[in-house]
Amino acid sequence: MASADASGRVRPATTADIPALVTLDRMGGKRSAAAWQSELDRPVAWVSVATVAAPAGGEAVVGFTVSWNAGMFVELHDVVVAPTARRGGHGRRLLRALADQARAAGAMALELEVRVSNVGAQALYEAEGYVAVGLRKNYYHDGEGARLYTLALV
Repeated sequence: MASADASGRVRPATTADIPALVTLDRMGGKRSAAAWQSELDRPVAWVSVATVAAPAGGEAVVGFTVSWNAGMFVELHDVVVAPTARRGGHGRRLLRALADQARAAGAMALELEVRVSNVGAQALYEAEGYVAVGLRKNYYHDGEGARLYTLALV
C-alpha cells in the first residue's frame, strides 16, 4: 500500500514508528507506546504513516491514519499531521492511500466522525469526496457534537 510522490510517501506503520506515533498522538493525548503496539497488532487495524525525507537521511514521520477494516466499511478513527507539516498535502495523501487500500480490500465505503468545530478537516474531507450524512450530538467527552461523513468506494 505504499505510495510516493515528490512530497513524501505513505506506508504501513511498523513497530519502529511507535516513538513518532506517540509524539504525534500527544496532540490528542491518546495512546502510549504499549497502546500503539496493541493497535499495530490488532488484525482489523490499519495504521499508515506519511513520511518525508529527513535532513539527516532516512525518513521522518509527519502524519498518520488509524482505521479499522469492518468488512464492507472501513472506519477512519484518526488523521493526524504534525503542525509543522500541515498544508503540505500529507493529510490528502493519507486519505487517498486509505481509500485505495479500502477499495483493494473490497470495502464499499469509508466512514468517519469529525468535531463540528473542526471546519478545516471537514473542508479536506469534502474536497476528497466525503459527504456529510448526519450529526451525533454530544459525541465527544467534552460534549461537542460530531459530523458523520462517508466516502462511497464503489
